[in-house]
Amino acid sequence: MNQRPQASPPPTLGVMRVVWGAFFLAPIIYLVVALLIFGEKEPTWETSSSYRLFRLILVLLAAMGLVLQQMFAVILSRKIERTEAAPERAQLAMGSLVIRAAFIEAISIYGLVLMILFGRFTDVVYFCAVSLALMPLCFPRRSQLEPAPPAFPRHDGS
Repeated sequence: MNQRPQASPPPTLGVMRVVWGAFFLAPIIYLVVALLIFGEKEPTWETSSSYRLFRLILVLLAAMGLVLQQMFAVILSRKIERTEAAPERAQLAMGSLVIRAAFIEAISIYGLVLMILFGRFTDVVYFCAVSLALMPLCFPRRSQLEPAPPAFPRHDGS
């Protein structure tokens, strides 16, 4: 009666692309929600020093997130390249996708927060535009799931 839990099947390229699509659509949804809730209201604290400071902090957080997602991209892509078993490659590729897309999506969330706090609709537009422009960086590719061919083909002497 002591059964081991079955491992979940590795994600397929189609599943990874659906997950990526959800991350890609999130900034668009944030824009629509912001437009429906706030519309083109006049900014409330646009010129205040607290607005400028908070915006600077969020821009720096976004930049730090970009650096981190790129570091994860390099680290995980090297690990994927060294992994030969298909299930492990697929799980590493899915992990890489989720981590990188989350850092990129966070940029649009920063814009939404900034707009909610200070009422400036253009902030959410700028931050979401950056997020959408960067999202293709983590688009899942078939090569992430397939083992790399050997560096030097073997010749059998014939």
